[in-house]
Amino acid sequence: MRNSLAMLFAEELGLEQFRQRIKIYATDVDQEALNQARQASYNAKEMKTVLPELQERYFEMTGRQYLFRPDLRRTVIFGCHDLVQDAPISRLDLLVCRNTLMYAY
Repeated sequence: MRNSLAMLFAEELGLEQFRQRIKIYATDVDQEALNQARQASYNAKEMKTVLPELQERYFEMTGRQYLFRPDLRRTVIFGCHDLVQDAPISRLDLLVCRNTLMYAY
């Protein structure tokens, strides 16, 4: 679930503090993965691992898709970043490397 980090921070800080204090820079080397993540749209199968109370709090049902709340989605900034070629992103408080090794040769 791409929005799990945002939900974790929102749960801990509260929604208002989360919106005011947090910016998440979501990067990937794969542009298609970034485009999919930007949509923040999930089907019922993808949502099976999300607790019902979190689904209710953080997602809006649109047709058959679950959309991550737009007001919270605005805290996430997406960009292409290749760890091997691009300069590191500076001034970070927390760095989470999820699925990083899957690109190793």
